[in-house]
Amino acid sequence: MRNRTANLIVGAQLTITILAALLVLVIADARAAWSAAFGGGISVVTTIYFAWRVFSCTEGKPLQAVARAFYVGEVSKMLLTAILFFIAIVWVDAAFLPLLVTYALTLMVYWMVLPFTVTEKW
Repeated sequence: MRNRTANLIVGAQLTITILAALLVLVIADARAAWSAAFGGGISVVTTIYFAWRVFSCTEGKPLQAVARAFYVGEVSKMLLTAILFFIAIVWVDAAFLPLLVTYALTLMVYWMVLPFTVTEKW
């Protein structure tokens, strides 16, 4: 990814995912730790997808095209998130609480990173 903000978000999400999985491994079991890793991984994968989808095709484009890329990217990200949660719950048989909590923790990264990078030119 070329975008500095996207790189910061993904890096922070990966860090939280790894720390959460290790913490859950210490206090619970391997299944719960794997579930935490999968929950954080959902957020990481969808963030990378969104950043790729938006920033790979908007450089030098008119504002309307940029807005459309953000809209399509966000809708696609939501669909991908739903599919990955379905896979985690139905096929992988992930423990729901660590899966959901780690996913939620990784979403908070946006609130922590974006206020400090809103002036960045992309």
